[in-house]
Amino acid sequence: MKKIGFWRWLLLKIWKGIKSFPKLIKVEPAVEMFLAIIGIAFVAPLLSILNIFMALLAWFVFFLVFAHVFYRLEMEEDC
Repeated sequence: MKKIGFWRWLLLKIWKGIKSFPKLIKVEPAVEMFLAIIGIAFVAPLLSILNIFMALLAWFVFFLVFAHVFYRLEMEEDC
């Protein structure tokens, strides 16, 4: 058996772990947009009561999801 270095062994273990993750389910763009709007309208303001930084972070994530919906809709129309 060939000896490999520690870092290569560690990278191989991490790579095998990443490959074993299950695939995410496909969500319809309408459902994704609904969740993004709910998050922007309700979740982020509730988090602002706890911490303004958490609210800004939540809004950033929900706007990214919202932008992803528009990207998916444009890609489906082009195909």
